[in-house]
Amino acid sequence: YDDKTKQFKVVPDLAAGMPAISKDGLTYTFKIRPDAKYSDGSPVTAQDFVWGFTRALDPKAQSPVSYYLYDIKGASDYNNGKAKSFGVKALDASTLQITLAHPVVYFLYAMTYPTFFAVKQSVAVGAPLTTTPSLVVGAGPWMLKGGTWNYRSQITLVPNPNYYGAKNFKLKEIDVVFTGTNETMLAAYKSGQY
Repeated sequence: YDDKTKQFKVVPDLAAGMPAISKDGLTYTFKIRPDAKYSDGSPVTAQDFVWGFTRALDPKAQSPVSYYLYDIKGASDYNNGKAKSFGVKALDASTLQITLAHPVVYFLYAMTYPTFFAVKQSVAVGAPLTTTPSLVVGAGPWMLKGGTWNYRSQITLVPNPNYYGAKNFKLKEIDVVFTGTNETMLAAYKSGQY
């Protein structure tokens, strides 16, 4: 979102620009930025988005947020094991096409939710992302410092040097501390830890 206008306007990030939308409002065609890269330096491709959506909708994944993709044609049926495909395809390495079941005025806003993020094709369905930091390779502005974390204790994020806007970052580090309970958080705040 671009909140400078205070209107929460959706702006492209890994896309090179806003999508071409068919006149009937059903087909969205995105061009991926040519400089879009993961934190490991590998390029982001349209097929990575197809894989990310497929992974989230795979019935074996039992994703609690798969329904975020249900506006896509056939996504619900695919998620329920009733279809072999759904309305997402890579036209080439840098072109992603999404076909909706019906026009959805909020679709671009929905795409800001992590269910729509690119996922490397090497991340299998059911991969233990929450407990295996080496699998966390993202295409966003931040990455794990040192490629690891203190499980259920602290995560330190640093700028992803492969992110197209990284050189403009002013923050050099973000520390995310896990506290466990509201009481623990309040006590840490009162003692000056936060």
